[in-house]
Amino acid sequence: MKKIILVLVLSVMSATAASACLFGDTLIQMARMSDLQTGPEIVLKETSKITKLQSKQLIQAFSKEYEEKFTMKKIFEFADDGVLYVRSVFDTRNYKTYTMYLYAAGDTVCGYIFEEKTLKQVAVIGDGSIYKCTVSFNRYTSLPWFYQTK
Repeated sequence: MKKIILVLVLSVMSATAASACLFGDTLIQMARMSDLQTGPEIVLKETSKITKLQSKQLIQAFSKEYEEKFTMKKIFEFADDGVLYVRSVFDTRNYKTYTMYLYAAGDTVCGYIFEEKTLKQVAVIGDGSIYKCTVSFNRYTSLPWFYQTK
């Protein structure tokens, strides 16, 4: 019985260690991931044409992160120079697209990642680090031939 429990615990630990955030741990790692392709950067200012979905995503993310009610006006006041940056991020292995918002806050880069065309937030970016990530991949099965066995 003890052997079975030990094997189960080790299997769970191994599976957990094998999983990682799809976007990496930092924006630098994300930029180097060959399975991710980013679209062109779009600059959003208070005077920009912002879709209803973009507005809902941003208000939801800021309000949740800072635990207070945000408006689009307050978001643009919060971001350095009143500027937000938006990019699409395409996962070439799973054919899924995400929307990433970035903004400067002092000497740091912050932001949020959503599943494309939804209000489902999948990650938070703070000080260039990616956390609260709910989208993962298996580090071993997604690697080339040298880790895969049959």
